[in-house]
Amino acid sequence: MYHLMYSVKKISIIVLIFGLLIITMIPTIVKSQDLSEIKVLLINGKTDGEHLITVSSPSGIQLTTNQTIPYMFSSKENEKVSLQFDRYHLQLVETMDLSEAMEIIEQVKAIEEVKLLPSIEVVYKDKSDYYQVIVGGYDTFEELDQIRQLIQKEMQIDGKPLGPLHWAIGDIVDLAEAEKIIMELNANGFTGYLAQVYINDKWENQVFIGDSITFEEHQQLKNSIQKIFPDFNLVDVNSDIYVISKLSGTILQDEIMTNPLFVFSSSMIVNIKPTDSQSTLTINERTYQGKNLSYRGEINFQLFEGEIAVVNRLNLDSYLYSVVGSEMYDSWPLEALKSQAVAARTFAYQKLLNPRNKIAHIYDSIADQAYYGVSEETDRIRQAVDETKGIVLTRNGKPITAFYHSNAGGITSDGSEVWGSQIPYTSSKPSPEDGKALENVMDWYYVLRSNGQIGYVRSDYVDVIEKTHPFGLPYGVLNGDKVNFRNRPNIYRSEIITTLPKGEEIVILDTVYENNSYSWIAGPLSTEFITENVNKYQLDSSIPFNEPILDLKVMERGPSGRVTLLADGDTPIKVKYPDYYRTLLGGLSVGVQSGLFDIEQQGRIETLAAYGRTESLVNKKEQIYVQSANSKYVLSETNFSQDNYFVLGADDQIKVFSKEQSYIIRGRGLGHGLGMSQWGARGLAESGYTYQEILEYYYNDIVIKQIY
Repeated sequence: MYHLMYSVKKISIIVLIFGLLIITMIPTIVKSQDLSEIKVLLINGKTDGEHLITVSSPSGIQLTTNQTIPYMFSSKENEKVSLQFDRYHLQLVETMDLSEAMEIIEQVKAIEEVKLLPSIEVVYKDKSDYYQVIVGGYDTFEELDQIRQLIQKEMQIDGKPLGPLHWAIGDIVDLAEAEKIIMELNANGFTGYLAQVYINDKWENQVFIGDSITFEEHQQLKNSIQKIFPDFNLVDVNSDIYVISKLSGTILQDEIMTNPLFVFSSSMIVNIKPTDSQSTLTINERTYQGKNLSYRGEINFQLFEGEIAVVNRLNLDSYLYSVVGSEMYDSWPLEALKSQAVAARTFAYQKLLNPRNKIAHIYDSIADQAYYGVSEETDRIRQAVDETKGIVLTRNGKPITAFYHSNAGGITSDGSEVWGSQIPYTSSKPSPEDGKALENVMDWYYVLRSNGQIGYVRSDYVDVIEKTHPFGLPYGVLNGDKVNFRNRPNIYRSEIITTLPKGEEIVILDTVYENNSYSWIAGPLSTEFITENVNKYQLDSSIPFNEPILDLKVMERGPSGRVTLLADGDTPIKVKYPDYYRTLLGGLSVGVQSGLFDIEQQGRIETLAAYGRTESLVNKKEQIYVQSANSKYVLSETNFSQDNYFVLGADDQIKVFSKEQSYIIRGRGLGHGLGMSQWGARGLAESGYTYQEILEYYYNDIVIKQIY
């Protein structure tokens, strides 16, 4: 049973009363470009799937628009306000049953092609609350109709298209009269809303009716209204600047929380700021670690290239309070934090001079710099930013693009290994302190089960016993019940193969570190997965690999040892730049963290035969015992009744051998490896380096300069 937390009808009246508040004159403010202020893109509707935002502030929020137009709305403290644009939407259902509405929302979310997330709007009519499930908005009716047909096919729901054509009833001074008109319209099957329209240099209150798609439908609606309400003076909306007041619903467990929803005409740019300039703005649609993110400064809400865009405008150093805290642990040495502050400021300053697009300088993701609002601020982080205020890295009088990364795996990369060309202020150099990332990392066991399954378990769930495999390998016994048996030594980027019962005996093939920023293991990756990705990401997709890739290997490496060319046998696999091989292999989703890696083929054993010949043993169907002057392999099983086997080499190292080819990727480092290693900076700071010395170590021929 769902419960309404408070009356929708009361909220409807409150929204109307807001209409009395919003027609308020404000001064026009036009700022010149300020290089200490930055604009950060928080939400892009095309990639984030959002079509509205919900904002609040401890001090309340104020809405203004387009700066030259006198419009203002003020909310209460912590009151949530939703914002949306008046475009093409699809109403899937209107129901009094909230459970039905929620079920439909979940079904829509399951359709991968529907990128924009569905929402709930609440209307009050017939003395009852109705829940409308809305999908959109879309820039054109054609986009909307494609989604309508898709949902109809997948869910057998036709849906009702809603558009930006409305009828309006003149200037209404008495808001009680507007409320009465809306209630009468809703009771007779029409939909009415309170709206504010900017006409003749002032705002006036009107009632909008309908959401038509075509002019024919629009005219039919007028005829229907006038049959019941012949005295209504219906006119077309004669301004492209207007705001419609609605209600939005947010589901919280078994209850729905309603809040004002303002729908703006698509030409408007909405500025949102906290009533107290020292307060913050919280956006429901931006979360990190399960919590809504809050931001300093102001928010711009607008349409950009046909999709909603949310941009955070704030002081550059306030932005850095978050970035530095998002990129480094505040417990690290202060000089390391300062080096991060300068690198991040330099990166941001370079974006100020060369913005990402027309509305924002920089993205809030790791595509530029991680930015999670005030959640990552601490006193030590603010100290590091404040004590390096205005300091950036320059070369030849211009700010550099201060690339940095988590961990270089012991050696930084050369530009040719990442983008395919040299970068004058970065080059490959040792980063020996990166290994500090191994401190306090848990051990995992690479184990073999009696049924032939091979995978990883955490070492603390295994007791080593006094029993030895014929290959000299130790046995272990599970000391806990339902222990996760994973395909990689990692909790977050791995798959659970199965769970193991307490007391099961396993053979311990190897002890490895849990995947971390210094060392990692990815895979196993199937030939089907690799072949599909190669055909998707290779430079010349017009020449596909029609056969499975059975001999994936590294053909060329750069100065640091990072991969610059992969091949299938002798056939090169080319991509647009070397670092793109990470994406081709599956990237972080499968655990590939950097370009510094080796490929281990599980379906192939290379042996040295007579006269220096190399023999490849791939999917042999006969018994295998291999012996030569320089190498030996002994197979653990020889009847091939199982999928996986392990072999003991001449160096007494264990190698997995599979009936079907697959690939294990073993590597070091996290990130592209260019410029400053954050773990390396920490190590240097612990060795007594100042932040200036750290930066001068990782960047070549730079000048550390204060610009403000």
